[in-house]
Amino acid sequence: RMLCIFPFELEIYERAGMKATYVGHPLASEIPLEPNPVSAKQNIERVLNLSMNTLDGIVVSVLPGSRGSEIELIAPVFFETMPILANRLQGQNVHFIIPVATARLREPLEALKKQALDQNSSLNIYLIDGEADAVLEAADVVLIASGTATLQAALWKKPMVISYKVPWLTAQIMKRQGYLPYVGLPNILCGEFVVPELLQDDATPEKLADALLDWLNNPSKVSQLKARFAEMHESLRRPTGLLVAQAVAQT
Repeated sequence: RMLCIFPFELEIYERAGMKATYVGHPLASEIPLEPNPVSAKQNIERVLNLSMNTLDGIVVSVLPGSRGSEIELIAPVFFETMPILANRLQGQNVHFIIPVATARLREPLEALKKQALDQNSSLNIYLIDGEADAVLEAADVVLIASGTATLQAALWKKPMVISYKVPWLTAQIMKRQGYLPYVGLPNILCGEFVVPELLQDDATPEKLADALLDWLNNPSKVSQLKARFAEMHESLRRPTGLLVAQAVAQT
């Protein structure tokens, strides 16, 4: 018996003749239905020893991934996006916050931060160890590498731009194996492109900045997305531990 954390998985296993039980996703129970961005900003300020209200203004959370290959391929593009977006939001207080997933990623991220600041010393870029949930909860908009973190961002009800880059040959193989037109979990779960995906050659700093700016300039569009993500959150929120125990007992 398969214990499924996503509702769409049931049909796949049942079609293959395997028993399956939908038990919900544990993250949906851990993350509250209503985010509190003010409290999250205050928490980040405490961790980083920043003065109170330092993070007032626009918070752009940037999650370039947790693997070395992701930092190598996609993080440079994300850092190149920051000055472009900041320039287009000229006159506004913009903060870029990057959670460092593991200690070994801090050095390459610090190097990318230095390069960005060498080009534009007025950028507000903060690296914080861990604290991905607080960083997402505090965000006004999220620039994020495709992966499980996109589900976290959706559960925090955040407008996001999903991006990813892999080596050319890997991309060709994946393209031929693709069953869906989207790769991001929020789009897969919603069954349509509710957030933009800019992959491979489309993942340019200019296009990423345009997509982020589109969210910031369209509050009504953001409200619709938040409502859609709230529905998704409810569908994934189940008493997972109890359902797992019951399924095991019945097997």
